[in-house]
Amino acid sequence: MVGVVWLVSWLVAGIVWLTWQHRAHRQLRQLGTQGLQFTPGWGVGWWFVPVANLWKPYQAIKELWVASDPEKGASDSRGGRAWTVLPWVVGRVADLRLPRLGFPRDGSGDRRRVHLPRLRVDR
Repeated sequence: MVGVVWLVSWLVAGIVWLTWQHRAHRQLRQLGTQGLQFTPGWGVGWWFVPVANLWKPYQAIKELWVASDPEKGASDSRGGRAWTVLPWVVGRVADLRLPRLGFPRDGSGDRRRVHLPRLRVDR
């Protein structure tokens, strides 16, 4: 039962986040912000593109954040240092790969097998 609640909560949160992100990108364009790199569709779509989803969503959110500041605008969103995305990429890769490498997420220290949440259906 806990697995089902976890899965449903995760899916609902993801849908809410993607809806918010799409609307926020769309509103930037409606407000006349110039120099945007990401369309509302691609701001959300990059989450679903393998490999590119490690850094493109970060860039889309960064553009959204910076362009939302009325004193700066979208032209300032492309600046910055490339190393600022490194913790994002490392975290995403670690989250995807560590369970497959034998490091359990439950902290039990048992590395003989991976402990992933299981969905159980009560009949």
